[in-house]
Amino acid sequence: MKMNNTNLNNSMDIKKILVPLDGSSKSEKILPYAWLFSEWFSSELNLFHSLPPKHPLANLKNNYSFVPDNNNDRGLLLAGLYMKEVQEHLGKHNINSKWGIASGQIASMIVSRAVTSSIELIAMIANPTNKIKRIFFPKSIDYLWKTTSCPILIVKNNSFNSNSTNSITPSEIITSKEIITNPVLSKLITSISLATNVPLLIFLDKEETELDEKISKLLDDYKIKYNILYSQKNITESIKKAAMNSPRAWIVINSKLRYGINRAINGSNADAIFRSTDNPIIIVPDKHIVNQRSNQVHKNTQNLEINN
Repeated sequence: MKMNNTNLNNSMDIKKILVPLDGSSKSEKILPYAWLFSEWFSSELNLFHSLPPKHPLANLKNNYSFVPDNNNDRGLLLAGLYMKEVQEHLGKHNINSKWGIASGQIASMIVSRAVTSSIELIAMIANPTNKIKRIFFPKSIDYLWKTTSCPILIVKNNSFNSNSTNSITPSEIITSKEIITNPVLSKLITSISLATNVPLLIFLDKEETELDEKISKLLDDYKIKYNILYSQKNITESIKKAAMNSPRAWIVINSKLRYGINRAINGSNADAIFRSTDNPIIIVPDKHIVNQRSNQVHKNTQNLEINN
C-alpha cells in the first residue's frame, strides 16, 4: 500500500533508507522492515557495509599469515559480491536499492553516510548493550545513540521476522506528546499511519489534557484514527505495558539520546523502552540536538566509498 500524497502538508517523504549489513543472517533480518518502507513510500534502500580500517590479521607475523599489500583487497571483493547478491534479490521483488562500501569504524561510517547522502531513516538489527559494558565496550548502536541526528528503526534480533511483509506490518503505532513538539516525529508518524491505515495510541501525562485539542487539529484533517490515554504514573511504563500487550505494535518515540554519565544520572526513556520491549521501535532525535549533531558530522566526515 502506498501513501496518497494529495495535500499532505504534514507528511514525510521517506525517499532514502540506510540499511547497514555485515554479511550475517542476523543483520539481514532488517530487510523485510526496510522493504515495507520501500512499498509504502517508493523508498530507495541504501545497502551499506563497512570494512575494518585495518586488516584483522595485520598484527600477526608473516610466518603465521599472508597479509595483502592492500589491507582490504580481499574483503572489498567479497563484500562487493555480497552486496550485489542482496541487491539482485531485492530487485526480483521490484525493490529499488543501491549499495555502498566504506572503510572505517562501522558506526562512524553509518552516521557519516546518513548525513552526506540525505538519509531519512536508518534501519538496523540491534540488541541493547549491558549498562556497564556499553561504557567500556560500546556496540555500534551505542555509538549511534551518541552521534546520530537521523531517526533509527531498531528491530531486536530475537523479534519475530518473516519474509512476508504482511506479518510485520504494524497493528498500531504507540507514541507520546512529542507528536506535537517534534516536527520530524510528527511527520514520520503521520506518514506511516496514512500509508498503513493503522491507528495511533498516544500517551499523555494526566495533567496534559490541554494537548487534546492540538492533537485533534493535527490528525483529524487526515482522518487518522487515534486514541489518547492518560498515564496516571509514568508514561514510559505505560508505553512498555501497551507494547507488551500488542506485540505487532510499533513504537515511535522522541529521545534526547543521552549517553555516558548524562544517561547514567538522568536516565533515558527511549533506552528504557528499547530494553524492555521486543517491538520494533523508531528512535527520533529531539529537535534541539539535530542541527548540532548534523553540523559536527559534516566536519568529521572521512568516508572512503565504492558504489555500484
